[in-house]
Amino acid sequence: MEVEKPAVRILVSGDVAMEMLHCVCWGLEEEGIPASWGKVVEDTTTISLAKRAACESLLHVGIGISGELREAALHHRDLPDEKPLLIAAVNPATREELVCLGKNAARLVKGNPLCFGNENITSDCESGHLLWPPEAIEQIVSGVLDTLRNHLQKRKI
Repeated sequence: MEVEKPAVRILVSGDVAMEMLHCVCWGLEEEGIPASWGKVVEDTTTISLAKRAACESLLHVGIGISGELREAALHHRDLPDEKPLLIAAVNPATREELVCLGKNAARLVKGNPLCFGNENITSDCESGHLLWPPEAIEQIVSGVLDTLRNHLQKRKI
């Protein structure tokens, strides 16, 4: 029986270019966090894709990318369904913006500060500010690290 490895889960729907997915994965890889991905055929929102991905991930962090809606969302399992950490426009998105999305997912896992400096990334399409204060994000990341530590300790037994 194969043991599932901890990874940030990425779910895509609609027509999403493989190059876009690769750029997001490169951002994760640059930060040392693995990724797993899958395609969803049912019609769904970007936010619900990201939430589902976060719930499927052992690291509790997920990304949803919708080709039809031309956006991506970064979510955490412990956040309310309708409130992802951030939303990014992906069409048109530069390679650097997509890599940054992957880096931010990895940084959420590791508890490192998020990277911004990109007008396409917002967590609220109208305000452009994070929906969650840094203290709340820190608490979520701490919980993820505790869960990962417990998971790894169980595997050593």
